[in-house]
Amino acid sequence: MTLIPPGFPKDFRPQRVRLANATTLAELPPIAIVNYFRDNPSAARELLLESGDKRFTPSTFIEGRGKTYRVGWLSSEIKFECEASFQNLADAATDYLLFSLGKSRWLPGKAAVLRDAHVDRGSRASEAAIRSLSESAGIILPDVYLAFLRNSNGATGDLGIEPGYVVFWRAEEVVANNVGYKVAEFAPGFFGFGSNGGGELLAFDIRGLIPWPIVMIPMIPMDAKEAIQIAPDFISFLTAFGRAAPPG
Repeated sequence: MTLIPPGFPKDFRPQRVRLANATTLAELPPIAIVNYFRDNPSAARELLLESGDKRFTPSTFIEGRGKTYRVGWLSSEIKFECEASFQNLADAATDYLLFSLGKSRWLPGKAAVLRDAHVDRGSRASEAAIRSLSESAGIILPDVYLAFLRNSNGATGDLGIEPGYVVFWRAEEVVANNVGYKVAEFAPGFFGFGSNGGGELLAFDIRGLIPWPIVMIPMIPMDAKEAIQIAPDFISFLTAFGRAAPPG
């Protein structure tokens, strides 16, 4: 039985790294690798660009997010695992290099290790349920949203943006829940598709042009003036689904 190193996913396999001296560099003590990337920032940026060019899963990744960098594993199910957050590119590049080659993880004290994200993909919505939702919603729902329900009806999981967790309503419940929560009455111009499992409604902002932004609105009391945009569209929202929730 192959032992999985700490900080590695269950389905890990070593990755190819295109950086010319990657193999030699990975044999150095981790702190020496950090110093190398600090003195040679173009090499660190090369790894960042390489990760952005990947077109396959599963794989390691490194990405910039605001003023921080994240390193982790993207599974075949489009699930983000074993993520760590770094304050600078040199540390992140070191972790990415060692992680990709199956050596170890570089997690200095200032690196925030993020818990693996929880995801329940739900079930498949029937075509009858999708047709009923489309006909009774009163709006033309985005194709990508309906496609998501076809494969992930009632999905739940961590969300890498606020509010940190999402419970997608099942196709059979969407219209009834909008009526039950009186969304049209208390938040006209919005159409709910789920919640955070607590007091936040997640909804399409249908007041403008498609693609509609995604917002969260407090449920009690529900007030459209309290709506906060959390994603520019549903596709962007989905990229945050199954990612480690933001620190709270």
